[in-house]
Amino acid sequence: MAFQDKGDIARARKAHRFKKWKWRINERKNLWHFLSLRIFDDNLDKFKQCAITVLTEHDPKFELPSEKRYTAGIYKKTMKYSSEIRKGVAESLAFFGSYSDNLINCTDNKPENIVNSTVREILSDANWELWGSLDTILPILAEAAPKEFLKIVENTLQQTFREACRIEAGI
Repeated sequence: MAFQDKGDIARARKAHRFKKWKWRINERKNLWHFLSLRIFDDNLDKFKQCAITVLTEHDPKFELPSEKRYTAGIYKKTMKYSSEIRKGVAESLAFFGSYSDNLINCTDNKPENIVNSTVREILSDANWELWGSLDTILPILAEAAPKEFLKIVENTLQQTFREACRIEAGI
């Protein structure tokens, strides 16, 4: 991307930093302004697949009895993707959904459709372990696709209620 003036270069440099072997984003909206011009439909499609892979991972701590889950690290029951990666992927989905107007090189409605379908694929058939694995990320997914998220939560609650009624009735 070509920078318009020296001010653009300075803003781009201030938007992120590398310290202690970690990248940190200081000014997300500024960085988004520069990066969004380089995102195309195929990038969104690839990101969707990555997001589904990362966010549908079940936390292996749920393989342990509930009273031993706090010791998951000792038993090497840790997730493949770090909490930072998972949060970053979810926040990227939220940015795609909230600031899709900046994605001028994408087909109309493509960013919103990608975000909605990603959230739908992650949560539609989720069991309790996946919901538990997403505990800290659920608010971000709700921000990314609020209507889709609420629809899925409502459907999940209805299914759970029906199952509980069947169990109670002995059916």
